[in-house]
Amino acid sequence: MPDNKIACIIPVKNRKHMVSEAIESALAQDRIPDEFIVVDDGSTDGTGQFIQERFPMVKLLKAENLGPGRARNLGAMAAEAEILMFLDSDDTWTKDHVEKLMRAMDGKKACSFGITLNKGPCTDTAFNIPGQEFQRRMPMDWNLFRWCCLVPSSVAVRKEAFLQVGGFPSSPLGEDWLFFARLSLRHEFGFVPTVVSVRNIHSENLCWKAFSQELALAVVDRLTEMARDAGKGNYVRHLNKTRKLILYEGNKWKSVQDWYRCMVQTHLI
Repeated sequence: MPDNKIACIIPVKNRKHMVSEAIESALAQDRIPDEFIVVDDGSTDGTGQFIQERFPMVKLLKAENLGPGRARNLGAMAAEAEILMFLDSDDTWTKDHVEKLMRAMDGKKACSFGITLNKGPCTDTAFNIPGQEFQRRMPMDWNLFRWCCLVPSSVAVRKEAFLQVGGFPSSPLGEDWLFFARLSLRHEFGFVPTVVSVRNIHSENLCWKAFSQELALAVVDRLTEMARDAGKGNYVRHLNKTRKLILYEGNKWKSVQDWYRCMVQTHLI
């Protein structure tokens, strides 16, 4: 395993009682990250003070309503480590998360990712991301221009590659999808075929709170522009079909999961 330094970057806003479990899961790693950076994005519930008192080893950065994508960018810019690993404040890492992602990078890949187990009060049954839509034998960009099959909390990326593609874009929905898609056009990904993170699906998840037909269209339009600029005509055609589906059915969806189920039912993924 390469002897790269690793940064754990956690964006948080008003999740004092959730972020503790997230940080503790990172501290419990077989290979503990070298840096812990928490970006407090305008909390009003005492989250920042709580973190400083309970976890003095954490570098705490203050921001004001950047959103999770730009908050991660702020943490990435402050990191001295070569490898960036992200952890949302309501997620946890499995004990071998860091070790497995580093091994999958194989000393040369720009990015690696594993499976996220999703469970919680807002889903009837637990499910994995990536799920059935992910075709392991196909190129990573092929997968990512069909659907977002990665979760930030299950990803490691080299800081150099992260900066090369401009980090996470500013977007109220799908900032992770847009970032991963752009990264996949330039870099090779390693894959860990086991669960490395657990995601808590609750009513405060942004994919529940922020979802709308209009925002879904905006994400697909940005992906289409990206695919067109890269000369990926087959990706553009698929995204055009996705856009039509959103126009016809998207006003009925309440979350990203509703969007996903409709994509599966119509055989778009």
